[in-house]
Amino acid sequence: MVLLALLLVMGLTQAETNVTVTGKQGQIQCHVCEAYNSFNCFNPVTCDREEIYCVTAAVRVLVRYIYVTRQCTKSCPVIPVQEVVVRPFVLVKPMPFLFAMCCRSSLCNIHSPFINDTELDYRGAGHTGGGRAGLVLLLALAAASLALGLC
Repeated sequence: MVLLALLLVMGLTQAETNVTVTGKQGQIQCHVCEAYNSFNCFNPVTCDREEIYCVTAAVRVLVRYIYVTRQCTKSCPVIPVQEVVVRPFVLVKPMPFLFAMCCRSSLCNIHSPFINDTELDYRGAGHTGGGRAGLVLLLALAAASLALGLC
């Protein structure tokens, strides 16, 4: 019995342990913020004990409006990857933009997706520099309505 105790004591100094006890560790921290058309939001917050994931999610709400949120969460949202089907037609509009990524270490939700050039061009589409043309049209309509006696 003494020999066993001696061997255990001598062996413990050379043994490596790689055990983590999740329940006794502290709470994780996540970036908690919301942004529009940008993934540049960072706000470290300590999560509740039951919130074990950090998540970054983004969705295109309107054509040029992307809503981005970073949060603490109890479960990891999963967007299933669908098989790409080659179709013989040309898309008139881009496909919806969705992104979700979750992780389980502190302040790990800093990831953002790669947005290709067509996505960036589409997000800026519809921007016109002709603000004066609208004003001229408004004044012309006002003058025409005055001339016709509608006002």
